[in-house]
Amino acid sequence: MKNPQNVERLPEGMARINPSLLMFPTLHLTRVLIVLLATPFLWAQAETGTVTYIEWWKTDLLTFAADSRSVRRELGDNADERCKISAFGSQFVFMAGGFTAVGVNADSGWDAHAIARQVWQTEHKSITDASKLVSAVADKWTVRMEELYRKPGVVEDERKNLPEGADPVLIGAFFAATDPTGGMAVKSVEIFYDLKLLDSTGKVKLLPKQDVLHEDHWNVDGDKAVVLEFKNATSARAAEYMRWFAPQLSKVPVNEQRAAYASKFIELSILLHPRNFELGFPIDVLQLHRKTGVVWVSRKSTCPVD
Repeated sequence: MKNPQNVERLPEGMARINPSLLMFPTLHLTRVLIVLLATPFLWAQAETGTVTYIEWWKTDLLTFAADSRSVRRELGDNADERCKISAFGSQFVFMAGGFTAVGVNADSGWDAHAIARQVWQTEHKSITDASKLVSAVADKWTVRMEELYRKPGVVEDERKNLPEGADPVLIGAFFAATDPTGGMAVKSVEIFYDLKLLDSTGKVKLLPKQDVLHEDHWNVDGDKAVVLEFKNATSARAAEYMRWFAPQLSKVPVNEQRAAYASKFIELSILLHPRNFELGFPIDVLQLHRKTGVVWVSRKSTCPVD
């Protein structure tokens, strides 16, 4: 399929976008003015907003991709420097999005990635099996996060800002590991709250959900609508675009191919999602190889290697 010829120009400041996307005729960018209202609240600088993607290709390769924006509602702004993918050592990966942090300047500041790292630092000293380590870290991290979300006012404030029709989920996270014997495992954790109960009684009930990601499967969290549309080609524009994009990757090595797909799904989300003010460049991509471990494909300089 020939590369379409009509090119849309981007506003200044968006030079990191892959130019090939802009040459597709049915993708139109709209400038949207978003006004975020800051509301005083005891949880200063709570950070939300994300899109994350994970794919387990065949048996030996996991690919993670995420945008970089955190929306700080209480301050009425956002920052495009959030590290949503973390490598702990060379064989463990944690990725999370949603309500993942409260500013370190707050009296009770915390960070979901720092909590996961703390749990991993303890557990990996005695657990070497990838599957057992992933389960242990995911379980204990979930307990720690539930304790934070149960504090007075936290869930109530999130409810006030929940978009109409959106799932009442506080955070979505993925835990993955490999080990020297060739073991490999992935678990996802989502922490929801009972929306009906909260609205009818004012009571907070958290609903944690864990799932195992299997080989040849993929998952997406956060503002997922665009990823689902293009991954599954459920619209005319998505089907046409993927027919053009996919052949360009047919001759590149598998690891590069899977990284390009993952990055493209995040890129499309940043450009096209109805709430794309919650999403931002740059895109971080990491791959976890069976036995050999972590390889960063693209990483912001502000994010640690491990």
